[in-house]
Amino acid sequence: SKGGVHGLTMVLNGFLEGRGIRVNDVCPGNVTTPLKLDAIEQIYRRTGDRSGYEAMMAALVPPEGIASVYAWLASDEAADVKGTIFTR
Repeated sequence: SKGGVHGLTMVLNGFLEGRGIRVNDVCPGNVTTPLKLDAIEQIYRRTGDRSGYEAMMAALVPPEGIASVYAWLASDEAADVKGTIFTR
């Protein structure tokens, strides 16, 4: 589904750029949410792999970090950013 979103981002950016509307794509991977934390805990309970658990926990991004990307994209500082895909 991310591939579809990426394609839609590029098409929409092409159609809307002339109207001064910027379109960008933000696809955060590992956001610290209760659902994600539960999934990591379940994997750890199943495997007992402490180093894998710690690596997955270290890769998590706080929701505030994702929100700051959205806020920046909506700002004048990002006026020249168009059709870009942000992911982690």
